[in-house]
Amino acid sequence: MKEKKDKQLEDFTCHIMKSAALQSPSQNFTAKVMMQALAPKKSQLTVYRPLIPNWVFALLLAFFMAAFIFLPEYSPPHTKVWLSYTGFSTFFDLARPVFFKFSKMASYTTAFATLMFFVQIFVLKKYFQYKLKTTALHHEM
Repeated sequence: MKEKKDKQLEDFTCHIMKSAALQSPSQNFTAKVMMQALAPKKSQLTVYRPLIPNWVFALLLAFFMAAFIFLPEYSPPHTKVWLSYTGFSTFFDLARPVFFKFSKMASYTTAFATLMFFVQIFVLKKYFQYKLKTTALHHEM
């Protein structure tokens, strides 16, 4: 019985092969394939843009320059000390060397720069989490 099925399958295969027309490639098939293989491919480099544009840095530079130039000249003298109402003022006076004193502008600038540093860390963390999430979604597809 198995031989009969094999014979029928072989006859059917021969019949299909005879009825199917053989196709040959076009005359310039090899040339077309070689042109596509040797053609320069478009670069798929990712162009990265900075998170903070240059105009923002220029604006910050102008702001700080204006602050350092105009604020010390036009600000009224300060007589109030930040820690004068607590008992820590004497401790800070003893702990700080006399030859190393910060101006109020330097203190404010350091505090502002520290604050901006932590804001930048927060923004970068959110940005990279978003990029990681979108990259993972693209790879799943």
